[in-house]
Amino acid sequence: MNKKIKTTDTNINIDESTILVVEIGVLSFEVDERYPWIDVYFIGNESKEFITQIDEEKMPIFVKHEELKRFALNWYFNNVEIVKEIKQTAPEVKSQEQLEENFSSDTGEKLHDGCPKCWVKNNKSYNCGYDKCPGYKLFNLEKSKS
Repeated sequence: MNKKIKTTDTNINIDESTILVVEIGVLSFEVDERYPWIDVYFIGNESKEFITQIDEEKMPIFVKHEELKRFALNWYFNNVEIVKEIKQTAPEVKSQEQLEENFSSDTGEKLHDGCPKCWVKNNKSYNCGYDKCPGYKLFNLEKSKS
């Protein structure tokens, strides 16, 4: 029989956890009680794509949805810009080529100024404005609200 997952781990511990979720527009803020950070996802079209992880020095411990909602709203208004359209900042380049050209895949640092708005986390480029970029749709909030 073909199984979907193969493992050599014979230890079958069962753990449980609670995840608090607050959704603001097309963003989902999720806190797992086991960890001190917030994972932020783009949600839409029956899919969920990881955007970033909020892990600040003085993070509160979230126990209730209201606490997470307040924190998420503050983060949203400090970090999300709503625009009518996103202008391309450079000639179109496939996101994989862009990732290899502009960034060090080891450190996520920009190698040159080919695209002034890009950044990388976990070897994935975001916010460059190319319509082929995996992060392009994440910041096109105005169109998704229409």
